[in-house]
Amino acid sequence: MRTNVTTKKDGESLIVTPAPSPATYTEGLKLSGIILPAGWIWGNGDTVLSSAGEASYKAFFDTTAYENEYDFEGVTGYDSRTHEVIRDVAVAVNKGTLTEAAFQLTGNSEFTYDGSPKGVSVSLSPEKVGAGVISVKYYQGNAEVKKPTDAGSYTVKIDVAEGANYNNAASLEIGTLRILPKALSNDAGITFVGTHIYDGQEWKPALTVADGEKTLTIRKDYEVSYPADMTGVGDKVITVTFKGNYAGAKEVTGAVKYLDAPAAPYEFTKGYIQGDIVWIKEGNKAEITPPAGYSISSELNGAYSDVLETDSQIASVYLKNNQGQMTGAISVSEEIKTDAEAPAATIKIENNEFKEFLNTITFGLFFKETKEIEIESADNESGVKTTEYCISEKAMTKEELEQAEWEVYTGLSLNPDRKAIVYARVTDNVGNVTIVNSDGIVVYTDSEQKTEEITYTKTTKENVGAKVILNGNTVSSIRNGEKELIKETDYTVSENGTITFSYEYLDSLKAGEYVFTVSYHPMGEEYVEKEGNKAPAATEIKLSVNKADSLVKFKDGVTFDKAYDTKAVVITEEDVEKSGSTGNVRFTFEKKVNDEWQPMKEAPVAAGAYRVTAVLEEDDNYNFAEATLEFKIAKAAPAKADANISNNGKGISGAETGNNTNISLYISLFAMSGFFIASLAVLRKKKALENK
Repeated sequence: MRTNVTTKKDGESLIVTPAPSPATYTEGLKLSGIILPAGWIWGNGDTVLSSAGEASYKAFFDTTAYENEYDFEGVTGYDSRTHEVIRDVAVAVNKGTLTEAAFQLTGNSEFTYDGSPKGVSVSLSPEKVGAGVISVKYYQGNAEVKKPTDAGSYTVKIDVAEGANYNNAASLEIGTLRILPKALSNDAGITFVGTHIYDGQEWKPALTVADGEKTLTIRKDYEVSYPADMTGVGDKVITVTFKGNYAGAKEVTGAVKYLDAPAAPYEFTKGYIQGDIVWIKEGNKAEITPPAGYSISSELNGAYSDVLETDSQIASVYLKNNQGQMTGAISVSEEIKTDAEAPAATIKIENNEFKEFLNTITFGLFFKETKEIEIESADNESGVKTTEYCISEKAMTKEELEQAEWEVYTGLSLNPDRKAIVYARVTDNVGNVTIVNSDGIVVYTDSEQKTEEITYTKTTKENVGAKVILNGNTVSSIRNGEKELIKETDYTVSENGTITFSYEYLDSLKAGEYVFTVSYHPMGEEYVEKEGNKAPAATEIKLSVNKADSLVKFKDGVTFDKAYDTKAVVITEEDVEKSGSTGNVRFTFEKKVNDEWQPMKEAPVAAGAYRVTAVLEEDDNYNFAEATLEFKIAKAAPAKADANISNNGKGISGAETGNNTNISLYISLFAMSGFFIASLAVLRKKKALENK
């Protein structure tokens, strides 16, 4: 067994596998372009690196020069036959970078605008392989244009996606795409409203410009220029100049014309037309009115209004419709004249004529039958337009008459039971007005007396009424003989014709017969004596003034019965009650003889049956009254010697007067006679009252 002892260095300490720096991919890159450390060589330096990425290639290290110093037997990849260390070396090839030079435009890059998007083709140099997808972009300035359509120049840029051998590239400027404007002049279609009706405003018609079926856009595809005068009437040449996607120019002609006047272009609406003359009132103006939908002016493009006013001759007028369109001059043939005179008016009532306006009016015409009123009118210039009348019961001012209701005069009559002031108003055809009025007219019916007789009983303090049929009249006065009664004090008159006489006045009259004469104001107006006037008739009321009844009676419990005492019966006013008359009370006496009452001159003294009559004498207001009362004077009893001696033991004081057995009978008869006398007195009183 042989033992080898070496002193050589370990070859591993010398051999280090190369790690070359990464290369960047280019076309034709070879291994020989990859630098290895000293002593190392590529197995095949002509090997082409055809793609980016990482791969291993054989590299050789020649150990010949080192074998005396190093022992390579244990070194990985050592080949003692060739004296080489062979190892796989990793080579990294990074992706390359593309530039504009690697690309070029292919095909057409210049077009004429036709409204469709345009584009170019970009190709990569054939020797460049392993590049990514190419994206073409178009720019105008910094703005990207997705689909170049409009005329202009576009910068062509590309983005290249990352490929097998090349990194991505962005915004590589390759070239220019050009789209030329389309020549458009006579071929352009231009439409517009070619006729404009004059309105005093600048006319700039809207044009529709088309390229075939495509409508162009103003300011983008074309501009429009107008002549300096686009207001006045006449032809207007308008120029369309194309721009943007189009080139060239074209002219079109329009026209401004006056509005056609309507068949009846105006009407005089204030002012009276008399043939070819238009009459106006002094200080007023004629008014010329256009048809509906128009305004009018005396000058073109002047101040138009709904009505044109003028107080002098006018040659022409101009119309403007609601759209502001105007006519040319329209001739006015009518002559304008001023009517400065007011018409004449006359009111006739029988022989009375009224031709002016009376500021002070009284009711001075009185009639009892229907009256015809005539109104005459005349005017020498524009003529009478209307004759009217107004009837009022009171005087009216001219201001009030402006608000009054007037009626057209075709004849007028006033029927009875009416009072009136007649106003006549005559208006000529330009509005001159004359107003005249009549004096106050009263057409009435006499009042009638309905209550012909009245009666008043004095002191009753009750008013007494009498009815008259006024027929619209009022009571002017009431006379009692020659004396006039005081209204509202002695009497009042109601609206329904009741005359109420006050009891104070009636009480002031003495009892007797009177006649009241009632006079009247026709329809409430004081009658005026005048030729042709009819005076109102008076009515009469007969009055009976009667005295009131008095009352006298003997006081309850009063009796004049007594026994004969040689003295006459004494009766005074204290024995009676009385009311009514303020006259004295006197008493008369009667004596009953054989059932008959016989008058006595004096008050009775002797025994007997009597009747006294109390007579209350009448005064100015009351009748007399009387009352009777029967009484007896009994015979006096004879005097007794001893008043204490009893009568047959019956204890009756006084003198013996006879047989006492009939005393009860006498007493009964006396009582019955008293009742009979009182009853008779009552019957006599009742009969006396009935006979009054």
